[in-house]
Amino acid sequence: MAGSIEKLISLMESLDSLTSEDACSSLRTLMLDGQGIGRLVEYYCRSQSIRALELLCNVRQPHQKILLDKIKEQIVGKKAVLSTIILLGQIIQKEPGWLPLVPHHSVFPTLLSHIDDCDDPKEIISALLLMASILPYCSQMTDSALGKLLETFTKTLSVLYRRRQLMQRRAAAYDNAEWEIEKICLSHLQYSVVQFFIILYGIFPCNLLGHLK
Repeated sequence: MAGSIEKLISLMESLDSLTSEDACSSLRTLMLDGQGIGRLVEYYCRSQSIRALELLCNVRQPHQKILLDKIKEQIVGKKAVLSTIILLGQIIQKEPGWLPLVPHHSVFPTLLSHIDDCDDPKEIISALLLMASILPYCSQMTDSALGKLLETFTKTLSVLYRRRQLMQRRAAAYDNAEWEIEKICLSHLQYSVVQFFIILYGIFPCNLLGHLK
């Protein structure tokens, strides 16, 4: 079956529109039984294929568990993490019916842990914006998940502060191009932290204020 799925994924990208649509149709049928989802995630993360994304955006319950399991596996295994986070963010933008279930899946604390431990600002920024897009649909959350969420927020504040301080200390060492890149990176990080704060405060104001005290 794995071989046939790989073949269908290859045919999906055919320049012949009929061949491509037939392959996509066959993949959609397989996905109704939960098959091929993991392979499509891997393929998207390698290629950023629009067709793979369209198929993955149509994953329905109960097969979101397969999708989220695979995304967790990618993040834990440090496999194309940025592409994986972007993929989930694009799926979330489609507002699938299973979106409120995300905080109850182990991918949620995995994402938060990755933010806490990550040194790559691009991954931190993408993950924070992903969290900001998920949370409005997830007002029902366990105490442990909410506690972890608040801890991650305070850690991102520390990351932002340290990066700002480091940039100021090293200002003389940057050439103009490097300085502009650092400024852009810092501004994007600040934006993502602010968006994360706005959503957190909007949904859990008392919890957030209590945590910050």
